[in-house]
Amino acid sequence: MFFFSEFRRTCHYLNTSRFFPTKVYTKCIGLFEVNGNLTLVGPHGSGKTMIAVSLLNKMIGTMRNGKKCTVDVCSSVEEVESKVVDNMVSCVLLEDGFEKYSYQPGLLKNDEVIFGSLSKLIEEGKLCLICTVTDTIWKTNAKVFNNCPLFKKDLVVELTAKTCKLDEHEKYEILRKHLSHEKFSITSKQKEENLSKVNKRMADASSIIISEKTLKKWAKKPTDKWGIGIPLLFDLMSVNRHFFALTDTFLGDSLESLLKMRITHLWKETTEQENKDYVALLALTACSGGRVSINDFEEKKDDKIYVGICSKIGCSKKKQSEVERMLKSNEMQGFLYPLGRDFYIFHHKILTPLMLSVFAKDNASLVAEHADLDVLFKVLQPPKAKYPVSVSLSEEALIVLISRICTEKPDDIAKWKQHVVMQTGKLPKAFEKALKENGVKE
Repeated sequence: MFFFSEFRRTCHYLNTSRFFPTKVYTKCIGLFEVNGNLTLVGPHGSGKTMIAVSLLNKMIGTMRNGKKCTVDVCSSVEEVESKVVDNMVSCVLLEDGFEKYSYQPGLLKNDEVIFGSLSKLIEEGKLCLICTVTDTIWKTNAKVFNNCPLFKKDLVVELTAKTCKLDEHEKYEILRKHLSHEKFSITSKQKEENLSKVNKRMADASSIIISEKTLKKWAKKPTDKWGIGIPLLFDLMSVNRHFFALTDTFLGDSLESLLKMRITHLWKETTEQENKDYVALLALTACSGGRVSINDFEEKKDDKIYVGICSKIGCSKKKQSEVERMLKSNEMQGFLYPLGRDFYIFHHKILTPLMLSVFAKDNASLVAEHADLDVLFKVLQPPKAKYPVSVSLSEEALIVLISRICTEKPDDIAKWKQHVVMQTGKLPKAFEKALKENGVKE
């Protein structure tokens, strides 16, 4: 599952010493150790998961109230109670388990009963729970959350610029740790390189010299106003040579617009055929939910989705050996993170909806026809939605999507009918018509 792949990537990051313990993190340690309950709210990439995983790591092999602690991760509210074990303390991370309220808002009312049960388990000392939730979902459903005993006000930590703003020293240290890990040498003595040309030599083994003055200037620049947290911006600019070469623009513009600029350049503004191959690989990864494996390209594997994407992009499918070379290339280094020899995921899960959004604006049919339905279910939103990182499709593309949904199992069709997108405009009638034409009984 991609969810657990993302969790593994976070553990890898902690092991490479890229995590900087901010004042907010210190506060979270105290709250969680005393209360066994913590909710982290913030934009994507603000460090919610990193803080949560670090706190859970501290619980492994420890005792709490005379009982041994177990550690687990869940992706849905319903799962949490099943992790509670008799005569032990279950320490659980509920990672983005509230995202479903963005596409099925009616589920929140049903989950209030579960929230009450979990609150009781925490009071009884059987459960320690950390929840992560994006700030937009929290604000949209604040009335319900604020009235729930599970989310006591003093146990909710908001990682936003307004409530827990990182100071300049913290931003500097976060950026320094990320760059130092990626072959950059920060100094006040040596002469700085021409950083705008670094993208041409980031594959070299030698260190790249950056002055402390430049680093301090960059640390002052970013905000989280586009729904992306500062730690993620620093992470991406340190691993992606193209983003780094445009650092001033990168830290001052939205991540989506920069991704669009890069994809457009590779897809339509260069004559090198291999660039289109890279675009097809990124599109396939996004359509697959942010994961790709070299084994997916074995000759006997069903490659209809890959072939269909290549057709839309204007390139031909590549052999397994060619894909393996591409996945390990400098071009992919800033987008994909290796988890083992043959398996890669996006550097951050937010790249999945961002990439799908970029492709949808250029070629909505590519996304409607080839993106995994479970992936689309979680990221699709109506045009002009209040959620900053989401995917919108044209009405024409949604009709194509509906025809795909009609071939699914009855339970999946029923689930899609309740999706917020299918409740807008002419789509309810279009859905009913498609079901009748496909002979699907309600």
